[in-house]
Amino acid sequence: MQEEEHILFEKYLLGDLTGSDLEAFEQRLGSDEGFKKDFAVYRDMQGYLEDKNKHADALKNIRSVSSERRVSIDKGTKEGAKQKPRWFYYVSTAATVLILCGILSYFIKPEKAVTYADVYIEPEWPIKRSGDGNKFLRGAAVQVVEENYTGAVNILKGSDLDGDERDYWVAEVFAKQGEADSVLYYLPDTFKTNERRDRQNYLKVIVLYKLNKQEELNKFISMVPENTRKEYLSIIKSLSPN
Repeated sequence: MQEEEHILFEKYLLGDLTGSDLEAFEQRLGSDEGFKKDFAVYRDMQGYLEDKNKHADALKNIRSVSSERRVSIDKGTKEGAKQKPRWFYYVSTAATVLILCGILSYFIKPEKAVTYADVYIEPEWPIKRSGDGNKFLRGAAVQVVEENYTGAVNILKGSDLDGDERDYWVAEVFAKQGEADSVLYYLPDTFKTNERRDRQNYLKVIVLYKLNKQEELNKFISMVPENTRKEYLSIIKSLSPN
């Protein structure tokens, strides 16, 4: 997800998009599957943050009610007011607890677990049939688009790409299928550009998350550079428990 898309998503959720801008947004939402998925992730993340704020407000109100009740009881005792039977306080305390539990159950709802599909972003598959690029890579990309993943892997393994480049694209094919173990097996440890570094780090994070390798995931996330591409970094940090 690009920063420009984040701004666009926020405007849509706030109702600030109107006229042709709103129409263009909704048309893209209906026709662009990647854009639709990015919007769903952003909307869920915003909803999670809003729920956390509601939880905090609810707990603050509960503490305030509890404090006011204690002050009221102490004041009545000091002024010599007629003491109510002990059972009255037991019943009123139980009623207060039940009311507070109801408030908490309304605001505090189970968090929806983030899935691999929620955080997976496709790469830019090199499918342009031009004189540039590698013919094997283009052929494999076409097979991926046609959902012939086995054919794509076979083309890549038989290609003249150098070892790391070949293994990286094989890992991308398996990532598209959600085959986490295979992604870890083929994903190279080296890279030639920061863009490739960011992509490989991102892929490793989401497959470790899918495999529930929490200790390894936490250690790896702590080493991800802060200058990582924003759309990848936001997802990586959302999967960190810290």
